[in-house]
Amino acid sequence: MTAGRADLVVVGAGVIGCMVALLYRRAHSGAEIIVVDRGAAAGGASGASLCAAIPAAPTATLRALVRRSDALFAAIPVLARHLRHYAALYCVSPQRVADFRGQLAVADFVPAAPAQWSAAEAVYGPLARDAGRVVLDGRRHAYTFDVTAFVHAALRAPEPIARLVEGRAVAAVRRDGDRWSVETGDGVLARARAVALCTGPWTAPPVTGPDRHWAPPPPSLRRIVSLRVALPGPAADAGSAGSVIWVDESVSLIPAAGGAACYVNFTRGDWPPAAAGVHRAAAGRPVAPAEFTDDDRAAGLAAIARLWPGRPASGVGGLAGHDSYTPDRHPRIDRPAPGVVSVTGTSGAGVRLAPALAEDAVRDLTAA
Repeated sequence: MTAGRADLVVVGAGVIGCMVALLYRRAHSGAEIIVVDRGAAAGGASGASLCAAIPAAPTATLRALVRRSDALFAAIPVLARHLRHYAALYCVSPQRVADFRGQLAVADFVPAAPAQWSAAEAVYGPLARDAGRVVLDGRRHAYTFDVTAFVHAALRAPEPIARLVEGRAVAAVRRDGDRWSVETGDGVLARARAVALCTGPWTAPPVTGPDRHWAPPPPSLRRIVSLRVALPGPAADAGSAGSVIWVDESVSLIPAAGGAACYVNFTRGDWPPAAAGVHRAAAGRPVAPAEFTDDDRAAGLAAIARLWPGRPASGVGGLAGHDSYTPDRHPRIDRPAPGVVSVTGTSGAGVRLAPALAEDAVRDLTAA
């Protein structure tokens, strides 16, 4: 490929990379933008994620990002059309209620009516609700975001927001005169005014500027896994029942599009070689299989066994992948040099935080 010139090169065609391209396009309508990915667009952490979000976060910093992202999702039509809001019931132990309410990024939830729990059981079957548990009505603040459809609309439409280059891994970013040379294994992809590194679970390429060399450490990774459970009978409609979330156990039932199935979202914390489920990427790439495995299925069924005694006995599949995590779950925006930003460490919350993180990245690139 002959090296071209661009105003912006985005490395990584996942949800954050595509949102950076979108917001940069909105700020610079005539800009020449290239989005490059080592694999297929939305094929990394974004493709393995349920892309589901609830309006809660453990720190004030994260809650501010959630609120900003929610406002951008609502304000930008191409984002809003790919959102699907649904009702949610939160089952919380009495000792955790105050803490959970303090984590909400929206107005406080109220106790759910008994009929709401009954409606959920009419679709899912018997659900565990321990004595004394408080069930809160999350109204319709929970949502899923169709990343695949968004990426298609952004990058594969007749008039895309950027030129998409798939199957090329960026090996280095170097200053070359008044631009940044974005280099792959087979030559220079482009010479750009600005570069955004949004590589998710993959190690970002090193950046060499006029007076500084930045070599990012390999990201800490955690396996992300969800079961997909087919619901029996033609009357099944998970969409109308909404989501059921057991807060203490960090287990959720999330309705799938179409209503004939649901996903079980749970924490997989036993991924070797680290007992906590966190490890480093090797040679710049994740080392665990992206495929859903029998061990993943067993872990998911064990997580849900007591909470969902009415689970169908068959029709269980799933999704698996990996995402980059930080010790405090706060995402990082690094600035290796003026005109280059790196966004990483979304810690399983990439979709929920993507608009706000992209807005911050574009602001930095524009100010450079």
